[in-house]
Amino acid sequence: MKLSTYNEKTSKLKSIARKALDERVITQEVYNDLVSRIQNNEFRITIVGEFSSGKSTLIDALIGKDILPHSTSETTATLTYIHSVEYGHEKENKAEIFFSDGKTELVEFSVLKEYVTAFSKTVDVFSSIEYVDIYVHIDNFDNNIVIVDTPGLNGTNHYEDRTLQEIAKADASIFVFSPSGIKATEQTFMKEELLMHQNSFFFVMNLLHRIHH
Repeated sequence: MKLSTYNEKTSKLKSIARKALDERVITQEVYNDLVSRIQNNEFRITIVGEFSSGKSTLIDALIGKDILPHSTSETTATLTYIHSVEYGHEKENKAEIFFSDGKTELVEFSVLKEYVTAFSKTVDVFSSIEYVDIYVHIDNFDNNIVIVDTPGLNGTNHYEDRTLQEIAKADASIFVFSPSGIKATEQTFMKEELLMHQNSFFFVMNLLHRIHH
């Protein structure tokens, strides 16, 4: 794409976002996020579902690496952003932890479960961790794709609200459900909440979760 064409499309997208903000269709926070992603040419996919539905297992399968904790005792307890980066990126194969008190820490994947799961033995993830950024090269993925692993929708209201915010900001979302089918609570939540925030939903029955266990 020529630079002039790219700039023209970027300007048009920013204008649409500005109009949505002026008409109060979106909040200032969502507007700021949209402008940042337009400038970075970023495409974001949010993975949602109830606890133990197999979201992290599916993401590991998509990226082709066993990175995210995904046993029944290691359910995701905070927002985790998986960034597809080029080989040699300064943070490749690292996770950056963002604490609620403003501190950050760069860690190896081998200790990731202590910062993202509900049953961490060293950190109170619910109260101490704001979010986690993971940087990894993903074959056959563009380097501007971000996959968001969210806490279970049947968790606390705090994380439910944050998950809904991520769904609203995403370009598309994948709803993961177990082989037993979509529960009545999931159906109600989809009708009353999810579809109000995102129209581009894909639904995945996660047989990988059953095979893994």
